[in-house]
Amino acid sequence: MAPYGELLNLQDPKLEVQTIGFLEQSLGTHLQQLKVNALRSQKKISKDPDVLVLSGLAFTAFPIGAVAPLQAWMPPILSVVALLYLRRKNLMSLIPSPRIVTYIFGLIIIWSFIASLWSLDVYTSLFATARLGTIFLFLVILLQVAQNLTKQSRETVRLWLVRGCLIGTYLALAKGTVSILLTLQDAASLTHHDYSSLNYLFQNSALVTGLNETTVIMTLLCFPTISCITETYGRRSSIIYIVPISLLLVFLGPLATILAFLAGAIVFVVCQHSLYYATLLVKLSVSAYLIFIIFLHNIEDWLTRAFIGGLSLPDHALHRLSIWKFTSERIAEQPFRGYGLNTSRIFPGANSQTTWYNESTNTIISAPFMPLHPHSAFLQIWLELGSLGVILTIGILYIMISGISKIPNVMAAAAIMATFVIAFTLTQLSFGIWQGWLMGALCTTVILAQSLIDPGEPYKGPNDGL
Repeated sequence: MAPYGELLNLQDPKLEVQTIGFLEQSLGTHLQQLKVNALRSQKKISKDPDVLVLSGLAFTAFPIGAVAPLQAWMPPILSVVALLYLRRKNLMSLIPSPRIVTYIFGLIIIWSFIASLWSLDVYTSLFATARLGTIFLFLVILLQVAQNLTKQSRETVRLWLVRGCLIGTYLALAKGTVSILLTLQDAASLTHHDYSSLNYLFQNSALVTGLNETTVIMTLLCFPTISCITETYGRRSSIIYIVPISLLLVFLGPLATILAFLAGAIVFVVCQHSLYYATLLVKLSVSAYLIFIIFLHNIEDWLTRAFIGGLSLPDHALHRLSIWKFTSERIAEQPFRGYGLNTSRIFPGANSQTTWYNESTNTIISAPFMPLHPHSAFLQIWLELGSLGVILTIGILYIMISGISKIPNVMAAAAIMATFVIAFTLTQLSFGIWQGWLMGALCTTVILAQSLIDPGEPYKGPNDGL
């Protein structure tokens, strides 16, 4: 490399020294100014209301799911309230851009309001419609905010999710340990003839301290978090998260949550090899389930006899079949109009007792026909909102699947598709779709999946070092 003097063709040594000094000083000043500008930019980003709000949502998602899962409805609502305050001088920027899913959400709200006119309880349905409309509005606002994040902002939110994940996971493990100890203490009073201690522990530990909701929230957030950890720290580091989550599910999770996690894991792996075949698999599975539900009323008697006589299923699984049978019979009586939003909880005859004999366990089971809700989102929507509600819901499902299949980032697509499968499986096998904590958990998962993963950025292989 030529000296400065030769490059400048300077003849006077003094002038050469002065010129070199001037260049070095100028270069140093320029570099210092670049550093200052970078620090100011970083400081500005840290004060961005969108980043602050979504980072707070990411950080609190896991701890709230571990400690107070029934309050999972609060973070999305508080996030919107915080945005309204922080953006109070520019509220127009929060108005959602029109999209087809937004229009479908609007049609569902309008139809829910119309269905309230012939509802079993008009005021219950109207209140539920207003509540659902507010949730949809908040969700659309937060989704738009999440979509507009810059790459650096996404990295900040991703970092806070990982921090919250570590705290929440170990809080959940501590809570689970206490649950196991309490269950063992209770199981010690049982005779060996009544129960196997191990089976008693597996079947009841989640019910003792209400860990069902905790495992559901952790499972919903599982694959977006794995994607973030993998892209940031490498595949090996994601094992640190997968191991405790698997332990929580095996020891404390209900059967529906375990099945949902396994289904999501299968789709996640298939997506890594072929997004096309994974999308086809999900579409066929969802279609098969919907066809099964539509014709459930025609095959329910045969299905119940087959399960009771030929398969050894837990009593609660057989009760689930009984609930679906009661729901499908009520749907058949009024399939087009429905009975009004959120009327499952007050449905006539739902609390009457049904009794059946389980040949595989040689026990007589007695339980309500439909305690609180049908334990299937599709059946509940059909029961309450009729055929139009079902059609609109199916439209949202297939729009989501098609949208996920177009994401160019393989890791992002795999994580979101697996999360979709988990959410679909959970809501079709358990819980009521309008439960506040569940809707809050689903909204938080969708928002974080959108804000943490940049769909337009091609996937880059992670650094597999710890």
